[in-house]
Amino acid sequence: MIRFVLSTLESLIKYFEPFQKLSSKLMKNLLRIWSSGDQNTRIDAFLRLRQLVIEMPSKLHLLDLALKGIYLTFVRNSKFVSPQTLPVIDFMASCVVELYSIDPV
Repeated sequence: MIRFVLSTLESLIKYFEPFQKLSSKLMKNLLRIWSSGDQNTRIDAFLRLRQLVIEMPSKLHLLDLALKGIYLTFVRNSKFVSPQTLPVIDFMASCVVELYSIDPV
């Protein structure tokens, strides 16, 4: 169900631009989904988070909030490393690098 909502959200992201508070809440929920769930849900949540940051360049505070949020979420989830969590942490590290490579210009 969450994957369906995330895939539907792809075409609706552009309508969040006028609503600053709603965009922030959406970003927090996407980060929560990205930090838990199965691999496909994590991928969808990250893609929507990336899309949210890229499609709203006029609101640079969203990029700052997303970078801070993704870093803190990554650090919280990578405290305890085990052989079972290593692939998830590796995926999350790749997501962090990709989000930090976005040029805010």
